[in-house]
Amino acid sequence: MELPPAPDHEQFVAGMRQQTTACHFLGEPFQFLTPAQKKKFAVFVVLYAVAPIVLVPLWAYHERNWWLLVGVIAAFVGLFLGSRASTQGGKATSGGFLPILLIVLWFTEGFRGRDTFYTLCATWSWALYLMADAAQRHWAEENLVASKDTYERAVADKRVVIIPKEA
Repeated sequence: MELPPAPDHEQFVAGMRQQTTACHFLGEPFQFLTPAQKKKFAVFVVLYAVAPIVLVPLWAYHERNWWLLVGVIAAFVGLFLGSRASTQGGKATSGGFLPILLIVLWFTEGFRGRDTFYTLCATWSWALYLMADAAQRHWAEENLVASKDTYERAVADKRVVIIPKEA
């Protein structure tokens, strides 16, 4: 299937502002971020990927309950569900049940229950991954709108596909 040619920058900007145009990134949107945005994104990555490895063992030690270490695995399950939801877009509900499950467990088991803790770890990673992914895409789109050179380079290098939205 042959894609239509990309609009020029002015048409792209107008389409993005009117929400009649969408971009699909071929590769990571990270490549279009400014250095400051890359640093903000790195904070998200640390929060969803590294924090559970540090914070869960500290909490397990504090509580003297080594079963809480399973929270690290739960956090990575949440990370998997978040990445799956991100790649499948609106088609997936991967992980959407986690906040509801967390609230139910909180009321039935209490905040200090193991299952509540595991669900909290998974929900934390899931939510932060989705927030990081959405921020990354939003910033990349903003940068394409703001810079004609970046947009033209991205289209020429076939790193982005511009798609008209259906009404």
